[in-house]
Amino acid sequence: MPSPYLGVQGACWWAIPAVMVAAELPTKSDVPRLDAATVAETLTASERAVLTCVVAGLADKEIARQRGVSMHTVRNQVRAIMGKTGMNKRVQLVALFNSTSLIAS
Repeated sequence: MPSPYLGVQGACWWAIPAVMVAAELPTKSDVPRLDAATVAETLTASERAVLTCVVAGLADKEIARQRGVSMHTVRNQVRAIMGKTGMNKRVQLVALFNSTSLIAS
């Protein structure tokens, strides 16, 4: 049983020993690799157009202006792309698609 300690103004604190949890972290070879070609096939034409702009480094506002749509539409399309790729950062999309011409089709 943990031993009680008197804390500030008589509050009782318990000294609880630290718990160590051992977990094996996945190695790079354990993490599944995304295939850009497979992912690109799941995107709509509009999503591919937005992805091309994201990879080019454009902000949502500039993408919306170029495509003639609202920023809300662009944000939704970027969110959909991230959902389909399983990524949560734009830089990850750039890393996956930067050296491929699959998104331009």
